[in-house]
Amino acid sequence: MRKRVLAFVLAISVAAGMTDMPAFAMEPTKVEQSEERQEKASRTAEPLTLGKEISGKITGARETKSYQFTLPKSGRVTWKISSYVNYSMKIVDAAGKSVWTKAGDCSKTTGYLEDTLTVDLTKGTYYLEFTGKILSNLIGSSSAAKGTWKIGTSFAGVDVTYPEPNNSSAQASAVAFQKYITGQIAENDDRDIYKITLTSAGRLNIDMTSYMKYYTMDLSDKDGKRVWMSDRNTWNKSMGKRTDNHQVDLATGTYYLEIMGKKAIEPLSAEKLAKSTGTYQFRVNFQNARVNHKEPNNDDASACQINSGAEIRGQIALNDSCDIFCFNVAEKRDVKIVLTSYMKYYCIYVYDGNGNQKLNDEDNVWNTGTGSRRDNYTLTLEKGKYYLKITGNERGNHNPYTGNYTLKVTYKTKKNLKDAKVSKISNQPYTGKVIEPKVTVKYKGTTLKLNKDYTVSASQKKIGSAKVTLKGKGNYTGTKQITFKIVPKKPSLSKVKNSKSKTAVITWKRDRNVTGYEIYRSTSKKKNYKKIKNVTKNKTTSYNNTGLKKNKTYYYKIRSYKKSGKQKYYSSYSKVISVKIKK
Repeated sequence: MRKRVLAFVLAISVAAGMTDMPAFAMEPTKVEQSEERQEKASRTAEPLTLGKEISGKITGARETKSYQFTLPKSGRVTWKISSYVNYSMKIVDAAGKSVWTKAGDCSKTTGYLEDTLTVDLTKGTYYLEFTGKILSNLIGSSSAAKGTWKIGTSFAGVDVTYPEPNNSSAQASAVAFQKYITGQIAENDDRDIYKITLTSAGRLNIDMTSYMKYYTMDLSDKDGKRVWMSDRNTWNKSMGKRTDNHQVDLATGTYYLEIMGKKAIEPLSAEKLAKSTGTYQFRVNFQNARVNHKEPNNDDASACQINSGAEIRGQIALNDSCDIFCFNVAEKRDVKIVLTSYMKYYCIYVYDGNGNQKLNDEDNVWNTGTGSRRDNYTLTLEKGKYYLKITGNERGNHNPYTGNYTLKVTYKTKKNLKDAKVSKISNQPYTGKVIEPKVTVKYKGTTLKLNKDYTVSASQKKIGSAKVTLKGKGNYTGTKQITFKIVPKKPSLSKVKNSKSKTAVITWKRDRNVTGYEIYRSTSKKKNYKKIKNVTKNKTTSYNNTGLKKNKTYYYKIRSYKKSGKQKYYSSYSKVISVKIKK
């Protein structure tokens, strides 16, 4: 077709008197050459169904047999070769680009070769070219390039999690945490790129299983700056795989994880050129660092204000190497700093507004057994503004480490709970358990919060005088005790009956925790009750009230009491029960 078009153009040019043709009009471009090769290959190639055997005979040097095959998905093609001819094999994609080449030489003694070759490819249409080859020391002879051959074929597809290609940040597939992702590095697809979005700072745990001889990982931020890398990850040859857990501490942001079948990303040329293909599987889990301050805070201008006594949760990350905080001291006083680090090393510095150093502590290595370290510092500081800096360095700016930490700086004078006002505690009914009544605590008009500003403790559970102890917490110190009474529980008045002449029979439930009971009577339900009987034994549970008037209604209630020394502790009154005297 190309030649016919050129001939037609040339004929028209000659007819028009255009004898000087430009050189470029006569030479096909590389694209046109590729299209021409592809068109020729598609015309001459025989169809190949993977899983079936192909065979043939080479009768001369450089004679080529071409086959066309299609992969419905990414995967691995296996060629099992039996040949009596020296050969070279090439796989060309649908665009005419060479994807893979291999060569084989028969044994000089047997003139025969058996070999098994594998090639990892992406989904698509390909052409296999099998060509007779002359050895370099047999130039001029075609005997080495003649003979029969056969190839057994098979295909193992891979269900990759995300569609191909994903070879750039624009094509990157978004990673969902805690879900396994399956991918493949192929001869014609040397990298896969995934997008990871962190809405908060934290740690990535990347569980990677690679079935390639070696692999690399390269993590970059949205601006293309490398944040982390892992290379020279060579498999266990006997197992045919390698499993790793990578932990990466990162700041909030968008990242791109690139996976390749390389041995090394950069340094030695031989390692950089080494290439491996195959499948891999990985999962990304995320641990939120629960940072509770604004980031970044990497210099004095962006330093975060610390409130006295508040706990700060922070993280030193690969792309966030330090945190800086500030606080104001109103007058000369001791400032207490408590730092718990979950990094292998950390450094802490405190300096004033003029840059004068007040604390410089480096080489703080963690306890290997606990994976943490806790330190307390007390500084006597004058009135003024101060800055506190934390890094994950072993010392100065050397050997950086990453991880979480907690920080608490106390620089205010604590308020004494003795000066607080506590609400009165009413009598509390006996329950058999330690009673810890609710109270309202106010300090100069501010209502304090339980377990934040103070705690309450009690130990009394018996009937009698009791107390609770309030202990300051956070910005409050000191203790305060409040007394109250534990009294018998409210008695249960069962019934009142007029079963005898001019008599009311009153019964109630026994309370083994009291000394006795008092019985009260009135001719009005709501007032004018008078004590008519003091029962001095708790096992007594009834009383006959005699000498009543016929056809008159009487109202009764009782209360129990407990003696403790000279003191009597009374329960609240029972419900009121009435009876009409009819006998």
